Amino acid sequence: MGYDLVQEGLFGPALGPLCRCVELAPEAPAANYEFAYVLMKEFYHEEALQFFAKAFELEQAPSIAFYMAQLLMFLGRLQEAEAVVHKFAELVNEASGEGRLQLVYLSQMLQRLQTYGADTIRDWHFVQYGNILLRLFEEDHPNEPNDSEGRYTFVNFDYQQVANVLVGLQTLIEQISVFPKYQYVAAAGAGSEPLAHALAALLRLPVRSFAEMVKSGKNGIVIASFNDEVVEIAADVWERKELLFCSFAFSWTVEINIVPDAIGYLAQSARLPWQERAEFDANGQPFRAESDPRSAEQIAGEILRLVPTVDQVWLHRLKQYCQKRTEHLMIGERMEVPRKKFFVHTALGGTRY
Repeated sequence: MGYDLVQEGLFGPALGPLCRCVELAPEAPAANYEFAYVLMKEFYHEEALQFFAKAFELEQAPSIAFYMAQLLMFLGRLQEAEAVVHKFAELVNEASGEGRLQLVYLSQMLQRLQTYGADTIRDWHFVQYGNILLRLFEEDHPNEPNDSEGRYTFVNFDYQQVANVLVGLQTLIEQISVFPKYQYVAAAGAGSEPLAHALAALLRLPVRSFAEMVKSGKNGIVIASFNDEVVEIAADVWERKELLFCSFAFSWTVEINIVPDAIGYLAQSARLPWQERAEFDANGQPFRAESDPRSAEQIAGEILRLVPTVDQVWLHRLKQYCQKRTEHLMIGERMEVPRKKFFVHTALGGTRY
């Protein structure tokens, strides 16, 4: 039952059944591993580490060491994390190189954490992926901190938020040396067409069809609105290092096999201001707001009118942040790990992200 719940992504409900499994079979590596996994997915890092460590005592599987190393980094125990990464390297060598991608990921993550440290969600996103998280909710509402920062957050974004993200992206592309010269902007789908037109206007680039340009070999920017569009084109952009792949919003609680180079916001679910959405009237009653019938170019004009209102102090901070990390920014890389599947050689077996 607990295993089935995990397969459905229902990690919270799986805690009870899997805890009972550990009580019934405390020396079973599979039971300890599965329970540790759901604890980790529910952000009980200390507790998850204890059960992963127990599972690793019983069975030295690379997948267990992989998660242990990450948890130790999250907890700030870097010397212990370094030791586990070293052990993971030994296991990779014993397995004739199987798991080398994961080893590279862990080594790079540890290096970024040792070099820059981590405090905010933006820091941790960079440490884990080497990528850019452009905007935090607390930057929109400084007096209303949002500790979830995207977890269980359902957001109807407004035009100002869209303008903030696109101008932030424009600033980095134009002023950070790691970005090459781009020749076009393409939308990943219908929902992102206004984003593509607005960004293209900011960068003074043409808008091109994604299907037409993806195999051209030319440096280009592909922008998505949310995870659904990211998934739709993931296979097409995977090995295209000449592309800068961006998503306005992105859910970190939905399993997906690619991480965009730049992300605007983290949100569990996102609706852009021109998309159909659920809203509330003055009496708190929900109603459906229809999608904007205007063309992508007209909607882009709505975004561009707000460009002068973007906070210049925030833009300067964002630019400085990325300038300090230029050496370790991964632009054009299609990071697959940590969402790389492992096979766990235990009684339950199965694949894990």
